[in-house]
This record gives sequence, C-alpha cells and structure tokens, in this order.
Amino acid sequence: MINKETKGRVAISTAIKPSEFAQRILLAMPIGYFFSMEVAALLGRSLSFLIELSEAAVFSAMVSFLIYMLVILWVFADQKLYRLWMILPAVTLLCYSISKVTFVGGG
Repeated sequence: MINKETKGRVAISTAIKPSEFAQRILLAMPIGYFFSMEVAALLGRSLSFLIELSEAAVFSAMVSFLIYMLVILWVFADQKLYRLWMILPAVTLLCYSISKVTFVGGG
C-alpha cells in the first residue's frame, strides 16, 4: 500500500480551523443572502426603467438565486478570509445606499 500525501488545494482545505469555518458559514448564509438580495433589488429597480416593473422583478429574483449560489461557492473557495469580510459587507452596503438614495429619495 502506497501512502500518498495530499497536495495542493485539498491539503489547504483539510487544515481549516473551526473558527475560520464558522466565519465562512456566517459569510455564506446571512451576509451572502443580504448581498444577493441588495444586488437583485438594485438590478430590479434599474431594469424597471427599461422593461415592465413585473418583468424586472421576476428577472432580478431569478438572478438573485444565481448570485447567492455563486457567493456561497466563492466564500468557500477563496483562501483569504479578510478579503471576503471586506468585499461582501461593503458591496452590500453600497448597493443598499445607491438603491435607497437613487430610488427611494434619500433620507
């Protein structure tokens, strides 16, 4: 029986700490959900100028599922946890701010 050592990404993924795993779960589940929700809301409101409001809402809802899936994959594939903590909340707040100021009237 030949004993082969694990190499590459697999070796990195098996050495994950429980605290890092918990952070990734937090980033993937609630923060990833709010990220996809805000991106979809901004997309739907932006598209409502080009197409019917109901069609824009349905399209942005379908796209939000794809965005959420890609965010979950990204959270567990990225090696740098600090990058995720910087990008996901920042883009979520940016989309919320743009949506709030542009489409609701500020305040």
